[in-house]
Amino acid sequence: MRNLFTMTEQELRDFVKSSEFDEFLCHTKARHINKCDSYLKSRLLYGGIKCASTFQADEKDVSTFLKTILGRNTNRVHQWLCGNEEVFCLKLRIPECLSAKKLVWYGSDVQEKPCSKVQIRLFRQELPNIGKRVKLVAFPQ
Repeated sequence: MRNLFTMTEQELRDFVKSSEFDEFLCHTKARHINKCDSYLKSRLLYGGIKCASTFQADEKDVSTFLKTILGRNTNRVHQWLCGNEEVFCLKLRIPECLSAKKLVWYGSDVQEKPCSKVQIRLFRQELPNIGKRVKLVAFPQ
């Protein structure tokens, strides 16, 4: 995987448009695209989280949406990469072409709630034998 921390802004812009960018979507694909209620409930029960959500859309459409948003915000992402902040966060409305839902704990009950926004987060990580890397997480909110 390429080192985002050494990229120029133009290299970052080109990277976001490339198929190589899809490697950054592994968390989102694994946990937040087309997941059934039983999967979301198990994440709530065993994942130590208060809310579990999923895009109810084609994986390609979600990928295209994320590439478009990050492409439009390349300048801000590049500034974050050059800085010291641990997390970069974007909050946006979910476009009509994507639908989503979330399950939330209310006391001892799980309820479905509508989603109208998506949150995209980039995290800095330092991994043994790998070094610095960026983790992307995108989920309906």
